[in-house]
Amino acid sequence: MKIEESLQISTRTYMSLHHIQAAALFSRKASVIEATFDETYNAEALADHRSFVVGAVMSATAFLEAGINELFADASEHADSHFKGVGQDIGAVMAAMWSLGIPRTARYRVLEKYEIALALARRSPFDRGIRPYQDVDALIRLRNMLVHYEPEWIPSDATRADYEVHHVEKVLRSRFPLNPLMAGGNPFWPDKCLSRGCATWAVESALQFTADFFGRLGVSPLPYEHVRERLATIEVA
Repeated sequence: MKIEESLQISTRTYMSLHHIQAAALFSRKASVIEATFDETYNAEALADHRSFVVGAVMSATAFLEAGINELFADASEHADSHFKGVGQDIGAVMAAMWSLGIPRTARYRVLEKYEIALALARRSPFDRGIRPYQDVDALIRLRNMLVHYEPEWIPSDATRADYEVHHVEKVLRSRFPLNPLMAGGNPFWPDKCLSRGCATWAVESALQFTADFFGRLGVSPLPYEHVRERLATIEVA
C-alpha cells in the first residue's frame, strides 16, 4: 500500500501595510519635486508631481478601508495579527457580525465601519466634530472627488470675485500647504489643492485616525508599528 501525503501552505497578506507605505512614498516623491522647483515650467515634473499626490490620497484612503476589513477578518478567522489586546468576547461578536455581512460590503462607508467596530466592542465613539475624524472625513471626500471626477468650469483665483467658493475649497483650504508649482491665478481645485502638503496630510491623517481607533479599541502595539520607519512623508536630503 502506498500512502501519499500532501501539504498545503497558505499565506495571509495585510494589504493595508502596503497601501500606507505606498502613500508615504508618493508623498516623499512629491516633496522632492517641490523642494527642487526653480519656477521653470516643466511639464514632465508637473505631471509626475500630480501623479504622486493623487497616488498618496488614493493609497492613504485604501489603507483605511483595508485596515478595518483586516480587523474584522482577523476576528472572524481567529487570527491575531491585528487583534492583540482585544478580548475574546469582543472578537466573537465582531466575527459573528462579519459572517452576516456587517460591515463587510461596500454598502458601508469607511468611517461607518470603524464606528461599528467601536460600537460592537462597547468602546467610546469618535468625536465627529474634531480631528482626526474630520480630517479623514475630508480625505475620503477628496478621494471620492478624484475617483468619481466630473470636469467643470472653475474661474481662476484672479477672476472669481463674484464666484462662490468651490465646495472642495471650503473643506480643504486650511488643512495643508498649497501647491507652490502653480501660479497665483490658478484655481484652488485641483491645481493648488493637489500639493505635497495634501499628500503629507493624507498620510498623517490616516495614521492619526487609526492610532486613535486602535487606542480606543485597546490594540497594542499598532498593527503598522513595525513599518513605521518607512512612513516618512518628506524626503530628507
